Amino acid sequence: MSTIDAWYYSLPDFTRVYLTISVVATILSSLSIISPYYYVFLADKIFYNFEIWRIFTCLVYFGDFSFQWMIQMSFLVRFTRALETLPLFQNNPVSFYWGILFMIISLFPLAWFADVKVLGFSLIFAIIYAWSRYEPEVLINLFWGFQVKGVHLPFVLLGLSLLMKQSILIDLIGLVVGEAFYLLKEKVPQDYGYDLLVPPMFFEKLISKIKQPRVARAQNPGFAGRGQRLG
Repeated sequence: MSTIDAWYYSLPDFTRVYLTISVVATILSSLSIISPYYYVFLADKIFYNFEIWRIFTCLVYFGDFSFQWMIQMSFLVRFTRALETLPLFQNNPVSFYWGILFMIISLFPLAWFADVKVLGFSLIFAIIYAWSRYEPEVLINLFWGFQVKGVHLPFVLLGLSLLMKQSILIDLIGLVVGEAFYLLKEKVPQDYGYDLLVPPMFFEKLISKIKQPRVARAQNPGFAGRGQRLG
């Protein structure tokens, strides 16, 4: 197994799947196999033309290959993996997936109101923000060796967007969703004694069924032949 293979398969499940689908979406767009128009969130097309796939594709399309795209993929891998592998979620993956689903559902009304067509950037920012709330003291190396604490990272990214004269609306949507997730997951249970983000039983069973074949294969690998083995 090559170094790239080893790195790829070392990624936790959600991070690996999200990265893979996002790269495939970009390849299909860059080769003009699928027009970016069919990726974006258009509420009227979803409700009146039943183009349901847009609910999914608007979350995985980050534009064609570019320097900005590479930065976004590095953020996706680094911080989605960081959130997914926190002990809180690593020991309870159902809670992680339910939290991601909460973020995704929360994005749509805000995106519709703000007329945002591509939601993946906001989802990644929500993930970054949520992670920063759990790991406020962790030092993050950014560009040119610049270090920033986790708690300050979302605001540094907002500042960089402003310096580059980019709209911060997409990031602000992610910030609101990430804060809502953290408050409901951590602060409300601590302050009021009830958890509004408890995964329902049907969702637990669904995730268990999805993960079960993977566990079974890991326990019974059979003959595997010879192999070699962001921040």
